[in-house]
Amino acid sequence: MSLNRENLRSTGKVIHFTFQRLLKNKANIILSVILIVAALVSIPIVSIIMKDSSPEVIVPSDIAISGVWINNQTEYPISHNFESESPWYGVEFHIADFGAGEYDQRINRDEAFVDIYFDSAQQTYAIKVYALSETLFAPSDLVSLSYLMQDLFERSRLESHNVSDEQMAEALMGYYTNTMTEKTFLDKDGGRDTELRFVVQYVYSIAILILGLFSTAYIIRAIIEEKGSNIVELLMVSVKPLAVITGKIIAVMLYIFAFFMVLIASIVISWFISSSFLDTSGISSMINDIGISSAMSLGPESAFVLLVSLLLAYLMIAIMGGISGSACSSMEDMESAQLSVVFIILVGYILSSLAPFFDSTPASVLFAIIPIISMFTAPISYVFGDISSGVLLLSWAFQTLIIIYLSLFCSRVYSELFIYKGNRIKFIELVSLSRRKKVDG
Repeated sequence: MSLNRENLRSTGKVIHFTFQRLLKNKANIILSVILIVAALVSIPIVSIIMKDSSPEVIVPSDIAISGVWINNQTEYPISHNFESESPWYGVEFHIADFGAGEYDQRINRDEAFVDIYFDSAQQTYAIKVYALSETLFAPSDLVSLSYLMQDLFERSRLESHNVSDEQMAEALMGYYTNTMTEKTFLDKDGGRDTELRFVVQYVYSIAILILGLFSTAYIIRAIIEEKGSNIVELLMVSVKPLAVITGKIIAVMLYIFAFFMVLIASIVISWFISSSFLDTSGISSMINDIGISSAMSLGPESAFVLLVSLLLAYLMIAIMGGISGSACSSMEDMESAQLSVVFIILVGYILSSLAPFFDSTPASVLFAIIPIISMFTAPISYVFGDISSGVLLLSWAFQTLIIIYLSLFCSRVYSELFIYKGNRIKFIELVSLSRRKKVDG
């Protein structure tokens, strides 16, 4: 098919026709409404769930423990003077003159027993918290008491060495660790952020999987439905096969893109509305902890590379869906047709999941030039400096050539089978069919 105004006009007609059918389809409307409603209520539901399961439960605002008996067998005294706003302010702390062997006979159901001693066998200090089998307080209160005693004991040890408040705050400050090879450190001026890379790779791969699943299902269903209604026969009178299948793929791409933009807008609206009357800090903390906020600030060049790669991946998957759908003539064949494409996508996804574990340039280049894998790995490897811009362009070139070849193959198969009625045709038979008659374009 030559590229001229008539062919472009024909493709545009197919795009408009297919897009209108997707919008009016009742199943699409129902699914869209369900997902949009889910997106709108997602933020408040997650905020409420995270609030209920947040660390604040470990340190509740109201402690049901009325008294704590402490058997401190170390040289470090435990200070238990709390401010009035502390949940432990009203709890009575006592010095116990009994040990763990008889605490169950000396404390009440609303009291706890704490045993602090030096474990000579383990050569370390031990803090053990006990309660009766039938207590009047929740297990979370006991867990909170355990953390409290650890903090008080650690502070007592530091105070015994005349540590100031500033020094104590510094000593008790948390930390994290990271490991890297010498080569990685020298190449990346501080090391590759493995966690961030994993997050970006995971989110990007999931985006391809979602696009692949959605687009393949829509394309195959659109082809089968129009075959059954004989609409294609009317289209083929004035429209070339490549224009028909190209128009369908672009229409589905536009529909899915618009659909996901609406979903994202719904989540953003839900966020702004929910933040006005709910505490959404838990979601913000979760986003920061898993590195999504860092991934979102990778820069415009990285965003461009990811978008171009995502577009190429989508086109490759969509055309494979078009080929698979062309081999079907009834809705009963849709599941098997979709599974064949999904299987190919999953193979690439599984193999690409190994990429972050290879800290070597040859492995990164290999993963970037194999098309079914490169659509998952090439942009991520480039963003994190594992491959050069030349390797990335080579990867895009390979994917583009395969997309062109698959497009021509798809148009030939489509023109041969658009009025076919029968069982789903296997891939080997599709190859022989495409060679019988080379369609113009």
